[in-house]
Parts: sequence; C-alpha cells; structure tokens
Amino acid sequence: MMCRTLRLLVTLTLGLLLVPRAAGVHEQPRLPMVGVLTSAAGPSRLGDRLLQHLRDLGYVEGDHFVLEERYAGGTAARLVALAADLVRQEVAVIVASGYAAVRAAQDATHTIPIVMLLGGDPIGSGLIPSLTRPGGNLTGLAALSSKFSARRLALLKAVVPTASQVAVLFNPDDVSKGLDWTQTQVAARALGLRLQPQEVRDPHTLARRLPPCARRRPTRSSRSAMSLPCSTAPGL
Repeated sequence: MMCRTLRLLVTLTLGLLLVPRAAGVHEQPRLPMVGVLTSAAGPSRLGDRLLQHLRDLGYVEGDHFVLEERYAGGTAARLVALAADLVRQEVAVIVASGYAAVRAAQDATHTIPIVMLLGGDPIGSGLIPSLTRPGGNLTGLAALSSKFSARRLALLKAVVPTASQVAVLFNPDDVSKGLDWTQTQVAARALGLRLQPQEVRDPHTLARRLPPCARRRPTRSSRSAMSLPCSTAPGL
C-alpha cells in the first residue's frame, strides 16, 4: 500500500512538471531531477522501487527524468548538507525517508515539493500543523506509529501473558520515535510491564544493543522483546 501511494504521489508531481516542458517540440529541455534523501548507508530498496514503479507508468530514467540519490551513511548529521546539495542541483521533487531526512529537506527548501515517508507522527513531531491542512510544500505518507504504542504492548501481552519485561529499541534523535517511546511508557504502566529502553542511533548501535537484550531475559516470565521502528531503517 505504501509503495503504491508513493508511486502516485511522485508520479503526480513529476507529471505536472513534465507537462509544460513537452510544449516546445524543438527544444532540448533539461530533464527534471527527482531527489532521494535518506539516512541509509547506501542504495536501498527505496530508489529501486521508485524507479520500477515509474517505469511501470511510462516514466523512464534518462528519457523523462534523472534520479539524484543522497545517502547519509547512517549519520543523520550529514542530511543537512545532502539536502542543501539537492536544492543546489535544482531537483524537481525530493523523496525523503525518515524524520531526520524530512526535516532536513524542509529546512533546505520551502518551494520544492517534498514527498515524505515517515514512520512516526508528522503532527506531534512538528513537521505539519494538521493532516487535513498540512500547508507548505510537504506531502506523503506517515504511519502515525505513536498512536499504536498501546496496541502493540497489549498484543504482546496477549501473546505472552507471562511477560514482565519488554526491550524497546528507539532512536532518541528522531523526534517522531521519541513520541513512540513516551506513549509506550504510558501503555507499559497500564499493563504492568517493565521496559528496558535501548537507544539506537544508527545500524552499528543496533548490532551492539541486541546481545544485551538477549542476556537480560533469563527467566520464563521475561522472555519477550519488542522493537519499535527506527529512522535509520527506511522500511521500504
């Protein structure tokens, strides 16, 4: 569902930008550039799927548009410079995955359309004022994951009734995931669960956090763990 909606959003934006350029038959206009901005370490499924969906709709890279991909290598601080670079390249639209990438793109431009792919709450994280009237140049998808924090824990408790401890992985640098963590704490108190917060800021940290989580589950009553999505994993 997310991929189909992403395809529609980007295609509509790109289609509008292509229409006036087709008017000058004898001109050789510069092809519109589609920028991709993410915290990922390198090329991911996001760019591949985007290209494939656009091909399915008749938009071919090199004939109708040029793809400009920027990856932060798991370092969110690099996104500011990468977003500014896309703006300098005069891309026609920016597809930004994750809160840090969306915020960097938003800060870099108020005119270039931005298609966001967000796992958290765009309102609570301050990206938009409302879903019905987002305003500005931002559109796209949001999972509103903080709204489901209580349901996640309730489902986990139903599956493992003896669970008493839950390991929660979250990225404190991602404001939208901070909201997830807050809501998860509220839900845990209501369910009588003890949380083991594990801060994960990048893929390297994740590899270090998982073994301690496993070692802290020595008894039958604590053999359960839960992971909240992190902005370093685009999930596409």
